[in-house]
Amino acid sequence: MSNTTSLVLAAVLIAICVFTTPASAQEFSTSWSGVAFETPIEFSAPAKLGLNAVSLTAPPAGADGEDLMEITLVTVPADMAASMENDTALILGILKGTFLATSKPGTKIISRNFLGQKVEGEGLSTTIPKAGELAYYLVPLGEGAMILIALRWDEASTSEDVAAVLDMIAETLREIPAED
Repeated sequence: MSNTTSLVLAAVLIAICVFTTPASAQEFSTSWSGVAFETPIEFSAPAKLGLNAVSLTAPPAGADGEDLMEITLVTVPADMAASMENDTALILGILKGTFLATSKPGTKIISRNFLGQKVEGEGLSTTIPKAGELAYYLVPLGEGAMILIALRWDEASTSEDVAAVLDMIAETLREIPAED
């Protein structure tokens, strides 16, 4: 093989590598209330929704009503869960009505592994605060606590982006020790 052919072949291989590598191989970290996870797209910093709840939106600087995706996190301390006899259906019903603006039952079951355990979540279509889809999981944490992880998205979000966000949260979710 001549030097010219070798150079052309090397240039072609480099071009293939450059143009077929995903441009968004970046990960964005979030930590809040004893948990941390990564997402493949950038979300805002957690904005307080209540005593044990926050919301993160994408894009992070979106104007009100222009969010394509929203993550809602709600912690359920162990003593609160115990006071409801650890009844996940009851807990989920209260959290959905309070923080997700719905009391409708899920229309599909969506399973994912969080923290090494299979968690069955639910999905449904929503109209409040605007038309879109919602997926949510009540994930058991250490020492009897739980966390609701919900993702709401509108029709402008691609199914690939939604799946990537949910998959990465599930894969990277971890508990972090409380700072004294």
